[in-house]
Amino acid sequence: MRITYLIFFLGSCLSFQFTAGQSTIIIDNLSDNKFFGFFYGNEFNDLESSIKLRQKDLFGGYLSRYSIATDVPLVVVFTNGSAMNGSPVLLYPGDTCEVHDDGSGGYSFRNRINRNGDFEILDKMEQEYGFVLPGNLGLILSSRLDIMYIVDRVRSAYINRKMFIKNFEKAHLISNEYRIATEKLIHQKYAISLLFPFYLPQDSLGYNFENLPTEYYTILNDGIEGVFDDSQLHLNSYQLVLWNYCKFLSINSLNTSIEFVTMFQNATQHFSGKSREFLMFLVLKKYTGKGLPDFQQNAETFLREYPESDYREYLLRLIPNDLTNEMLKLANERLIAFNGTDITWKQIIDRNKGKVVYIDFWASWCKPCLQEMPYSASLRDSLKNKDVTFLYISLDRNKDSWIRASSKLNFDYSQHFLFKSESELKNLFALQAIPKYLIIDKEGNIYSPDAPRPSDPRLYNTLLKLSVE
Repeated sequence: MRITYLIFFLGSCLSFQFTAGQSTIIIDNLSDNKFFGFFYGNEFNDLESSIKLRQKDLFGGYLSRYSIATDVPLVVVFTNGSAMNGSPVLLYPGDTCEVHDDGSGGYSFRNRINRNGDFEILDKMEQEYGFVLPGNLGLILSSRLDIMYIVDRVRSAYINRKMFIKNFEKAHLISNEYRIATEKLIHQKYAISLLFPFYLPQDSLGYNFENLPTEYYTILNDGIEGVFDDSQLHLNSYQLVLWNYCKFLSINSLNTSIEFVTMFQNATQHFSGKSREFLMFLVLKKYTGKGLPDFQQNAETFLREYPESDYREYLLRLIPNDLTNEMLKLANERLIAFNGTDITWKQIIDRNKGKVVYIDFWASWCKPCLQEMPYSASLRDSLKNKDVTFLYISLDRNKDSWIRASSKLNFDYSQHFLFKSESELKNLFALQAIPKYLIIDKEGNIYSPDAPRPSDPRLYNTLLKLSVE
């Protein structure tokens, strides 16, 4: 079940972290022959593990101290290698957690500021009533499954967990902060478990969601009441609530060609605040690399709405992988060179292999495009001794207008090209609005499909950095 949890919990293992000002310290005080490992989810819904964080000392041995840079609380799950055992602990920035043998094959956790009850509560709850995994994993969604029987089990587990917190608090020293945080966590777990029809695998016949009982919807609506809270966004349990509730809202489009578009629309229209921003990002992340026709347009909607988003750089690293593959499929598409001859996209890229390529999509009738040209000339001069090439590709429909406008710019004509009227590349790069700019790195991969304008001070440093890498 632990392996199942890893897949369900995150679904992806791409590593990327915020730069954080604080650290959580984990100290391994176990015997040398005991397996030790842990994992947790980060703000991007990715899995981080002790394997990634291991550091060696001067003699080549592994240190027993792990430091997690974080500004937010984390639920860290410790594992001894058994597929059925996991020990969750809620750790805050600045906490130091010592991990010891508990004498029975498991772990015990000690907090250096004498609030050991804080570190023990989730682990004890896991042992008594489960916490790490929704209790309905392992089931198959089919017309034969008794939905309300599963719902009753979920409700019973939630009631037992709430009672457990009250009883635990009577016998152990637990801070008010941890008690409140634990109550929110088990509410999130309850909501996730109620949403099981939208993440359980279906049998070979599929499942008709119209068969869900009316009573199920009533209980679900009651269960999610009060669960949406931007302050919980750093926790993967809350991220899973957002994801699966969005699937619930998209119930009629699941497993159809419009699933992605509907999920993105529902994330946009039915959520607010930071939860909305994260969920829009997560939908894009989950569907990247699938060659979906509306993907690029929706990705750019997100980037326009949230230009300063903490997810922006991460997303820009994902989108190019998808775009690069699609771009390579169009290698033989023809454009018009300034001398009037045809040239393929591959020929243009091959000419500049080993260089950073900054592409300016413009047109003679586009005033904002022309306003950027002096900045482009200045930037090009500043980088003339670097491995950076500037290309200018016009969307003009009138060839003569393009030639006249290009001649006035006094640029290197060999870097000027014109799209043909029916261009798949133009559609791929989602050029519904210009000016637009794109960066291709030295390896020929798209680095940024929505690069800064020449007038943006950030662009010089970006191009300079890429040129020396």
